[in-house]
Amino acid sequence: MSQTDRIPTTTAPTVVEIRTPQCPACVAMEPHLRAVAEQHAGTVDFIQIDASVDPGIAAELGVRGTPTLVGFRDGVEVVRTVGRLSSSELDELFTSIAEGTAPPRLGMREAAFRIVAGLGVAAVGVFAGPAWPLIAIGAIVTGWGGFTWLRTR
Repeated sequence: MSQTDRIPTTTAPTVVEIRTPQCPACVAMEPHLRAVAEQHAGTVDFIQIDASVDPGIAAELGVRGTPTLVGFRDGVEVVRTVGRLSSSELDELFTSIAEGTAPPRLGMREAAFRIVAGLGVAAVGVFAGPAWPLIAIGAIVTGWGGFTWLRTR
């Protein structure tokens, strides 16, 4: 049985990483992810899927970017995160999957980045004209960051 066959049917706590070898964030996070996975060996299964080799499973899981981590408990997805995580965030993720507790509130860093980037783009739009398309894009990105921040609280 391949690793991809285990994902939909497993009842064990499982973290699945969908990655590509060309992804800089995947490569940077890999040593930390492997160390955390080793710490939680026996309590959480860890599966890596290379989306460039097996795009079908990535599509089946609805993956839009890499690295994507999907946590399953009793065969049900309980947490999903896209992007690079720190060692402590990875440990929180694995611990929550192992213990069946509420998933960690990931994404505050991304929310703050979106808010600041959106405000920066809007400011460029104001000072460059006004350039209404830039102001609109900045407002959308800022709103997206605000929504993410509210959702992670």
